[in-house]
Amino acid sequence: MTINEDRVKAAVIIFNPSLEGVLLREISSANCSVVRVKYGSNYMHFVSIYVEPGADLQVGLSNLVIDDVRAYIIGGDFNAKSMWWGSSRTDRRGSLLMDLFSQHSLEIL
Repeated sequence: MTINEDRVKAAVIIFNPSLEGVLLREISSANCSVVRVKYGSNYMHFVSIYVEPGADLQVGLSNLVIDDVRAYIIGGDFNAKSMWWGSSRTDRRGSLLMDLFSQHSLEIL
C-alpha cells in the first residue's frame, strides 16, 4: 500500500492473519510507516523508518515518537553511527538519536 507516488523505503509486514493492522496514514510517509496492530484488547504500534544520508535527521524523526502511545517498536535505518549499536565511533546523527531515545525512555535491542 503506497502513501503517494514516492518510492516507498519503509514498510511493516504482518504475516499473522489473526493480527489486525492499520496503517496510520496521517503520520506515515514514503520513508516512515506506522502501523497500529490490535492483539486481543490491546494495541501495539510498529514503526519502520528510513532516514536518507543527506536528510535532516530531526525532520526524519518528527513522526517517530507518538506522544499518546506507550507501546511501540521502532526499527529503522537512520544512517547514524553510534558505539551503542556497534559503530567504531559516534557521529552527530548518532548523538541526536541517542538524545531522542533518552528523552523518551526508549531502549535499544
